Amino acid sequence: MSNYTKTTDFAAKDSLLSGNALKIINGTEINTEFNGIQTAVNTKADNNSPAFTGVPTAPSPSVGTNTTQIATTGYVLAAVAAEALSGNAALQGMYPVGSIYINANDSTNPNILFGFGTWIVYADGRVLTGAGSTLGSATGTGGFANSTLLEHTHANTIADAGHFHKTSGTVAGSNGLSEVRREAFGGGNSLQTATTPDDGRDVIATTSNVTITNAAAGSDNGVARNYQPYINVNIWKRTA
Repeated sequence: MSNYTKTTDFAAKDSLLSGNALKIINGTEINTEFNGIQTAVNTKADNNSPAFTGVPTAPSPSVGTNTTQIATTGYVLAAVAAEALSGNAALQGMYPVGSIYINANDSTNPNILFGFGTWIVYADGRVLTGAGSTLGSATGTGGFANSTLLEHTHANTIADAGHFHKTSGTVAGSNGLSEVRREAFGGGNSLQTATTPDDGRDVIATTSNVTITNAAAGSDNGVARNYQPYINVNIWKRTA
């Protein structure tokens, strides 16, 4: 787009004296002027759907203007910045200091994602529980990932209400009854009196309690893992 600049000063010819050749307006001067006008007109943008070239400028409207005025790049940048501030304020309201942000895939610091706040990796290797009277106030910790299994014993008592033992050997007894030799609980032999003077095969053993003590199962450096079923995610806490 070019501007028209007049080449010949026609008004200046009026002050020239008659007979001065420069006072005459010739066709070349007229052609030069009209050619300049035509070039300028042809390179101007039309009012209807103008096609601009170069770097056209226009006044920048104020942010919030809602008219048919041209929106310059300055206006657009200012409007986007204002909208970003508005959105940022909304996000900061959603994530005040002390808030937790969780992302299952992206480990990027929320400061980079949101553009605000100081964030730290939080609850590394821990599960989150609700604060209250059961487990204590917020930020309290507890539990162990691994617990040491201490050396210990188990004592089991089995009540024996009496039972029969079969035996084939008999010896002479008193009162016309037979005595048999049987192996008692805990080892060794003892004599028991038969209940009937028969062949001495069925003998009632003395009712007793049997105590079985298990030896220690392993040493005191065994490790019991207390992990519940879990899935890892990225957890951040806003601190400032």
